[in-house]
Amino acid sequence: MEVMFVTRTQHEWFTLAVDETDRILRLRRSNKKVLSAEELTSGMTYLLDAIERIVPTSERPRWNFLQDMREAPLLNNPEWEAEQFRYVKRFRTGWRRSALLVQTPIGKLQARRMTSAVGVIPVSEILVIDDEIAALNFLRQPT
Repeated sequence: MEVMFVTRTQHEWFTLAVDETDRILRLRRSNKKVLSAEELTSGMTYLLDAIERIVPTSERPRWNFLQDMREAPLLNNPEWEAEQFRYVKRFRTGWRRSALLVQTPIGKLQARRMTSAVGVIPVSEILVIDDEIAALNFLRQPT
């Protein structure tokens, strides 16, 4: 079954698209680097508002979330990483299923570390993977 994503919003850091049939919201991160803590805060606020407009929190239990971070630059500034932690809970919780796409083994390690550090949802409940087809198959599984 082919997934048909329709772009709902675009920002210099990300694109949000939906597949209405399988109820999947895809967040695709661009390769644009964060240049300041203020820029990070502004971008995360915009992201959270956009997600809420597209899939309100009350609808999340019926939707799946695919976070595609394959193009994202590594965030290696501890101050900015701490700032990002403040927002992760708001966009990662409540989904029927979640998958996180990464490109490298280092990306997998960082994703697992950040997910477990936040303590929002068990790492076992987020599929961290480098294969988009496998991620989509995981999200489509019946509960």
